[in-house]
Amino acid sequence: MYHDYDRALADPEVEIVYVGLPNHAHLPMVRKAAEAGKAILSEKSLTVTTDDAEDLIEAVEEAGVFFVEGLMYLAHPTYARLPDLLRDPRLGKIRSIRASYAADITGKA
Repeated sequence: MYHDYDRALADPEVEIVYVGLPNHAHLPMVRKAAEAGKAILSEKSLTVTTDDAEDLIEAVEEAGVFFVEGLMYLAHPTYARLPDLLRDPRLGKIRSIRASYAADITGKA
């Protein structure tokens, strides 16, 4: 067990880091974990601004580490079934699909 993040990140036996901190703290922690060469699962929302999200992605790509955001929709059974549901002939011909995402993520904090 560790009582500070730096010691945990320095341990070669720690291979994967889960970032479940408040959203505003994701970027600095992901950056530290990436620099330490750790695989990273970050909880949603990824960051609080698009600028921070771009910085986060750049840090992960530069470090060449595995990274994924813990967005449940990526693995939710309903979304896995969605393509089949949309192809179901009982729906008839689909002419359009309209969707929205409610997060207010902008370039400013």
